[in-house]
Amino acid sequence: MALPGGMTLAYSEDLTGGRFIERPEDVGHWVLCYESIKSSALSVRQSADLLRRIMKEDHHGSDQGGMA
Repeated sequence: MALPGGMTLAYSEDLTGGRFIERPEDVGHWVLCYESIKSSALSVRQSADLLRRIMKEDHHGSDQGGMA
């Protein structure tokens, strides 16, 4: 999160709660990880197409009596 005034924070959440990461060195590591994941992600259109294809395959597969 980029806050007014120039401060940047990261936020991490798990099953029991969340926490803000404030130390610039730690935030830098989180930013690098986020950017790496983001660069590997599909575009919005590609993601929607993939989900449609999976939903169609799942629908057709359910007629064969298999478990999901």
